[in-house]
Amino acid sequence: MAGKSVSKTKWARAAKAVRNQLYKAAVDQYHLEQQKPQSERKGACTICDRVTKQHHEDTGEEVKLSHSMVLRVAGGKQSIAGFNATKRWLEPREDAALLDYVIELANRGFPLSYRRLSEHANEILRARMYAEFEEFEPVGKNWVERSVEQHATELSPYWSRTLNSKRGQAVNPITNATWWKMYREIVKEHHIAPENIWTADETGFSTGQAGRERVVAGKGKSVQHQVRRGSRENITALVSVLVVGRLIPLLILFKGQAFQASWKQDDPLQSS
Repeated sequence: MAGKSVSKTKWARAAKAVRNQLYKAAVDQYHLEQQKPQSERKGACTICDRVTKQHHEDTGEEVKLSHSMVLRVAGGKQSIAGFNATKRWLEPREDAALLDYVIELANRGFPLSYRRLSEHANEILRARMYAEFEEFEPVGKNWVERSVEQHATELSPYWSRTLNSKRGQAVNPITNATWWKMYREIVKEHHIAPENIWTADETGFSTGQAGRERVVAGKGKSVQHQVRRGSRENITALVSVLVVGRLIPLLILFKGQAFQASWKQDDPLQSS
Protein backbone atom coordinates (compact mmCIF):
# COMPACT_ATOMS: atom_id res chain seq x y z
CA MET A 1 0.00 0.00 0.00
CA ALA A 2 1.39 3.37 -0.95
CA GLY A 3 2.35 5.66 1.92
CA LYS A 4 1.04 9.12 2.57
CA SER A 5 2.48 11.92 0.47
CA VAL A 6 4.97 14.18 2.22
CA SER A 7 4.32 17.91 2.22
CA LYS A 8 6.86 20.23 0.61
CA THR A 9 7.73 21.68 3.99
CA LYS A 10 8.42 18.27 5.52
CA TRP A 11 10.43 17.21 2.50
CA ALA A 12 12.51 20.41 2.61
CA ARG A 13 13.10 20.00 6.35
CA ALA A 14 14.22 16.38 5.92
CA ALA A 15 16.54 17.35 3.06
CA LYS A 16 17.97 20.17 5.18
CA ALA A 17 18.63 17.79 8.06
CA VAL A 18 20.53 15.44 5.75
CA ARG A 19 22.55 18.31 4.31
CA ASN A 20 23.44 19.55 7.80
CA GLN A 21 24.66 16.08 8.74
CA LEU A 22 26.83 15.95 5.64
CA TYR A 23 28.24 19.39 6.41
CA LYS A 24 29.12 18.23 9.92
CA ALA A 25 30.86 15.15 8.51
CA ALA A 26 32.77 17.33 6.03
CA VAL A 27 33.87 19.77 8.76
CA ASP A 28 35.04 16.88 10.97
CA GLN A 29 37.07 15.47 8.10
CA TYR A 30 38.51 18.91 7.35
CA HIS A 31 39.72 19.20 10.96
CA LEU A 32 41.34 15.78 10.70
CA GLU A 33 43.08 16.81 7.49
CA GLN A 34 44.53 19.87 9.22
CA GLN A 35 46.39 17.56 11.60
CA LYS A 36 48.30 15.99 8.71
CA PRO A 37 51.41 17.41 7.10
CA GLN A 38 50.57 20.21 4.69
CA SER A 39 51.70 18.21 1.68
CA GLU A 40 49.24 15.43 2.49
CA ARG A 41 46.20 17.53 3.35
CA LYS A 42 43.03 17.40 1.30
CA GLY A 43 41.25 20.64 0.50
CA ALA A 44 37.66 21.53 1.32
CA CYS A 45 36.53 20.92 -2.29
CA THR A 46 37.99 17.40 -2.28
CA ILE A 47 36.41 16.65 1.09
CA CYS A 48 32.98 17.85 -0.09
CA ASP A 49 33.23 15.67 -3.18
CA ARG A 50 34.24 12.68 -1.08
CA VAL A 51 31.39 13.12 1.41
CA THR A 52 28.71 13.61 -1.25
CA LYS A 53 30.01 10.68 -3.28
CA GLN A 54 29.85 8.39 -0.24
CA HIS A 55 26.34 9.61 0.53
CA HIS A 56 25.24 8.90 -3.05
CA GLU A 57 26.67 5.37 -2.87
CA ASP A 58 24.83 4.73 0.42
CA THR A 59 21.44 6.28 -0.41
CA GLY A 60 21.35 7.08 -4.13
CA GLU A 61 20.66 10.76 -3.31
CA GLU A 62 22.49 13.65 -4.91
CA VAL A 63 23.41 16.38 -2.41
CA LYS A 64 25.65 19.35 -3.16
CA LEU A 65 27.87 20.88 -0.50
CA SER A 66 29.57 24.26 -0.59
CA HIS A 67 33.28 24.16 0.24
CA SER A 68 33.08 27.80 1.37
CA MET A 69 30.49 26.83 4.00
CA VAL A 70 32.79 24.06 5.23
CA LEU A 71 35.65 26.56 5.54
CA ARG A 72 33.36 29.05 7.27
CA VAL A 73 32.16 26.60 9.91
CA ALA A 74 35.61 25.05 10.34
CA GLY A 75 36.95 28.54 10.98
CA GLY A 76 34.59 28.98 13.93
CA LYS A 77 31.95 31.10 12.24
CA GLN A 78 28.23 30.45 12.59
CA SER A 79 26.49 28.25 10.03
CA ILE A 80 23.25 29.20 8.33
CA ALA A 81 21.43 26.54 10.33
CA GLY A 82 22.82 27.99 13.53
CA PHE A 83 21.78 31.48 12.50
CA ASN A 84 18.25 30.32 11.69
CA ALA A 85 18.03 28.66 15.10
CA THR A 86 18.47 32.07 16.73
CA LYS A 87 15.34 33.30 14.94
CA ARG A 88 13.04 30.71 16.51
CA TRP A 89 10.17 31.97 18.61
CA LEU A 90 10.67 29.53 21.48
CA GLU A 91 13.94 28.54 23.05
CA PRO A 92 14.76 24.80 23.00
CA ARG A 93 13.79 24.27 26.66
CA GLU A 94 10.51 26.17 26.15
CA ASP A 95 9.74 24.23 23.00
CA ALA A 96 10.42 20.90 24.74
CA ALA A 97 8.22 21.81 27.69
CA LEU A 98 5.35 22.86 25.43
CA LEU A 99 5.71 19.68 23.37
CA ASP A 100 5.43 17.50 26.49
CA TYR A 101 2.41 19.51 27.65
CA VAL A 102 0.62 19.10 24.32
CA ILE A 103 1.17 15.33 24.27
CA GLU A 104 0.11 14.94 27.92
CA LEU A 105 -3.14 16.85 27.39
CA ALA A 106 -3.93 14.85 24.25
CA ASN A 107 -3.35 11.57 26.09
CA ARG A 108 -5.89 12.70 28.69
CA GLY A 109 -8.48 13.46 26.03
CA PHE A 110 -8.05 17.25 25.94
CA PRO A 111 -6.04 17.99 22.76
CA LEU A 112 -5.20 21.62 22.10
CA SER A 113 -6.69 23.35 19.10
CA TYR A 114 -4.44 25.44 16.86
CA ARG A 115 -5.73 28.60 18.53
CA ARG A 116 -5.16 27.29 22.04
CA LEU A 117 -1.65 26.10 21.15
CA SER A 118 -0.82 29.57 19.84
CA GLU A 119 -2.15 31.09 23.06
CA HIS A 120 0.08 28.86 25.17
CA ALA A 121 3.12 29.73 23.06
CA ASN A 122 2.31 33.43 23.41
CA GLU A 123 2.00 33.08 27.18
CA ILE A 124 5.50 31.58 27.28
CA LEU A 125 6.85 34.39 25.09
CA ARG A 126 5.08 37.05 27.13
CA ALA A 127 6.53 35.77 30.39
CA ARG A 128 10.08 35.64 29.00
CA MET A 129 9.96 38.99 27.21
CA TYR A 130 8.51 40.79 30.24
CA ALA A 131 11.24 39.26 32.41
CA GLU A 132 13.86 40.49 29.94
CA PHE A 133 12.14 43.90 29.56
CA GLU A 134 11.49 43.31 25.87
CA GLU A 135 8.39 44.27 23.92
CA PHE A 136 6.01 41.33 23.49
CA GLU A 137 5.49 40.08 19.94
CA PRO A 138 3.10 37.12 19.35
CA VAL A 139 3.87 34.13 17.16
CA GLY A 140 2.92 34.31 13.50
CA LYS A 141 -0.33 32.94 12.09
CA ASN A 142 1.47 29.98 10.47
CA TRP A 143 3.55 29.15 13.54
CA VAL A 144 1.38 26.22 14.66
CA GLU A 145 1.45 24.47 11.26
CA ARG A 146 5.21 24.86 11.02
CA SER A 147 5.72 23.72 14.61
CA VAL A 148 3.63 20.58 14.02
CA GLU A 149 5.66 19.77 10.91
CA GLN A 150 8.89 20.49 12.75
CA HIS A 151 7.87 17.88 15.34
CA ALA A 152 6.41 15.49 12.78
CA THR A 153 7.84 12.49 14.62
CA GLU A 154 5.92 13.44 17.79
CA LEU A 155 2.90 15.44 16.66
CA SER A 156 0.26 15.08 13.97
CA PRO A 157 -2.86 17.11 13.15
CA TYR A 158 -6.25 15.38 13.51
CA TRP A 159 -9.95 16.08 13.16
CA SER A 160 -11.15 15.67 16.73
CA ARG A 161 -14.13 13.48 17.63
CA THR A 162 -16.35 14.09 20.65
CA LEU A 163 -15.75 11.73 23.56
CA ASN A 164 -18.21 11.35 26.42
CA SER A 165 -16.70 12.64 29.68
CA LYS A 166 -17.38 9.34 31.50
CA ARG A 167 -15.51 7.40 28.84
CA GLY A 168 -12.82 10.05 28.73
CA GLN A 169 -12.11 9.57 32.42
CA ALA A 170 -11.28 5.93 31.71
CA VAL A 171 -8.86 6.74 28.87
CA ASN A 172 -5.60 6.68 30.82
CA PRO A 173 -2.79 4.11 31.22
CA ILE A 174 -3.42 3.48 34.93
CA THR A 175 -7.09 2.59 34.49
CA ASN A 176 -6.37 0.39 31.48
CA ALA A 177 -3.52 -1.43 33.22
CA THR A 178 -5.66 -2.04 36.33
CA TRP A 179 -8.56 -3.40 34.26
CA TRP A 180 -6.36 -5.82 32.30
CA LYS A 181 -4.69 -7.00 35.52
CA MET A 182 -8.08 -7.79 37.06
CA TYR A 183 -9.21 -9.49 33.86
CA ARG A 184 -6.18 -11.82 33.76
CA GLU A 185 -6.55 -12.67 37.44
CA ILE A 186 -10.23 -13.59 37.04
CA VAL A 187 -9.59 -15.72 33.94
CA LYS A 188 -6.76 -17.53 35.70
CA GLU A 189 -8.64 -17.99 38.98
CA HIS A 190 -11.79 -19.44 37.41
CA HIS A 191 -10.03 -21.30 34.58
CA ILE A 192 -12.15 -19.62 31.92
CA ALA A 193 -11.51 -21.04 28.46
CA PRO A 194 -11.16 -18.65 25.47
CA GLU A 195 -14.26 -20.13 23.83
CA ASN A 196 -16.28 -18.88 26.82
CA ILE A 197 -15.06 -15.29 26.74
CA TRP A 198 -17.24 -12.79 24.90
CA THR A 199 -16.94 -9.08 24.32
CA ALA A 200 -19.94 -6.87 23.67
CA ASP A 201 -20.56 -3.25 22.78
CA GLU A 202 -23.54 -1.12 21.89
CA THR A 203 -24.13 2.06 19.94
CA GLY A 204 -27.15 4.21 19.30
CA PHE A 205 -28.12 6.34 16.32
CA SER A 206 -31.09 8.41 15.20
CA THR A 207 -32.79 7.57 11.91
CA GLY A 208 -33.55 11.19 11.14
CA GLN A 209 -30.34 12.79 12.41
CA ALA A 210 -28.70 14.93 9.79
CA GLY A 211 -25.15 14.05 8.79
CA ARG A 212 -22.65 15.08 6.15
CA GLU A 213 -21.92 12.97 3.11
CA ARG A 214 -20.48 13.36 -0.38
CA VAL A 215 -23.15 14.30 -2.94
CA VAL A 216 -23.27 15.38 -6.59
CA ALA A 217 -25.07 18.58 -7.68
CA GLY A 218 -24.98 21.35 -10.27
CA LYS A 219 -21.78 23.37 -10.47
CA GLY A 220 -21.56 26.86 -9.00
CA LYS A 221 -22.92 26.28 -5.48
CA SER A 222 -21.02 26.81 -2.27
CA VAL A 223 -23.43 24.67 -0.22
CA GLN A 224 -25.72 21.83 -1.32
CA HIS A 225 -28.45 21.12 1.22
CA GLN A 226 -29.98 17.65 1.50
CA VAL A 227 -33.52 17.18 2.79
CA ARG A 228 -33.96 14.37 5.33
CA ARG A 229 -36.64 13.14 7.66
CA GLY A 230 -36.86 15.07 10.90
CA SER A 231 -37.50 11.98 13.02
CA ARG A 232 -35.43 11.67 16.20
CA GLU A 233 -36.25 8.02 16.83
CA ASN A 234 -33.30 6.29 18.46
CA ILE A 235 -32.16 2.78 17.48
CA THR A 236 -29.68 0.72 19.51
CA ALA A 237 -27.37 -1.91 18.01
CA LEU A 238 -25.66 -4.50 20.23
CA VAL A 239 -22.84 -6.70 18.91
CA SER A 240 -21.23 -9.65 20.72
CA VAL A 241 -18.03 -11.33 19.53
CA LEU A 242 -16.17 -14.35 20.91
CA VAL A 243 -12.46 -13.74 21.53
CA VAL A 244 -11.61 -16.57 19.13
CA GLY A 245 -13.49 -14.79 16.33
CA ARG A 246 -17.03 -16.22 16.33
CA LEU A 247 -19.99 -13.89 16.73
CA ILE A 248 -23.72 -14.13 17.34
CA PRO A 249 -26.32 -12.28 15.24
CA LEU A 250 -26.47 -8.53 15.78
CA LEU A 251 -29.18 -7.39 18.21
CA ILE A 252 -31.19 -4.37 17.07
CA LEU A 253 -33.48 -2.54 19.51
CA PHE A 254 -36.26 -0.39 18.02
CA LYS A 255 -38.64 1.84 19.91
CA GLY A 256 -42.13 0.39 19.65
CA GLN A 257 -44.94 -1.34 21.50
CA ALA A 258 -45.33 -4.19 19.01
CA PHE A 259 -43.08 -6.02 16.57
CA GLN A 260 -43.21 -4.78 12.99
CA ALA A 261 -42.48 -7.06 10.04
CA SER A 262 -40.60 -4.25 8.29
CA TRP A 263 -37.85 -4.46 10.92
CA LYS A 264 -36.79 -7.86 9.53
CA GLN A 265 -36.73 -6.75 5.91
CA ASP A 266 -33.45 -5.88 4.15
CA ASP A 267 -31.44 -7.53 6.92
CA PRO A 268 -28.27 -9.08 5.38
CA LEU A 269 -26.74 -9.65 8.85
CA GLN A 270 -29.73 -11.75 9.98
CA SER A 271 -29.91 -9.71 13.19
CA SER A 272 -32.42 -10.45 15.92
